Amino acid sequence: MMAGVFVFGSTPELAAEALACASEAGRSATVVTTGGQDAQEYRSLDCEGIVHVQGGNPLPEAYAADVAALLEDRGAQAFVVCGDPTGRDLAARVAGLLDAPMVSEASVLRIEDGGIVAHRLAFGGAVVRRERIAGFGVVSVAPGAWTPSAPPDADAPVEMADGNPDA
Repeated sequence: MMAGVFVFGSTPELAAEALACASEAGRSATVVTTGGQDAQEYRSLDCEGIVHVQGGNPLPEAYAADVAALLEDRGAQAFVVCGDPTGRDLAARVAGLLDAPMVSEASVLRIEDGGIVAHRLAFGGAVVRRERIAGFGVVSVAPGAWTPSAPPDADAPVEMADGNPDA
């Protein structure tokens, strides 16, 4: 699995929404799962593969440093997270650790070679704000904003990675 777009969803259904977002942006993606998740449950998703960061802690946010290191090592273009409470927590921690820009609650996303363009509601939904990130960025997407495609007859490969979760 090479550089590109990486997604996280605290459930396979939420990961499928983040994958649908990446797909609409014209990119395939790799799913990241962590210690408390069962990577096997994600294998039917239409993705490049799954990287399961393991380490004995059930909380995804405990793996923020490991996920940040993985994204940096793989030269990620974007980290797209479904914006449920767990996803938002992990996204903010990863963005902070990488000193990377973050867009929250994106409703439109384009991933380009030079960066990311996202739209999100602002001022209580009165306006749509267009934001551009030069280079790598973290994006949380509003849950339910993307409808996953019908599950393909996929069997995504799972790669195990050792993590050192924060206690």
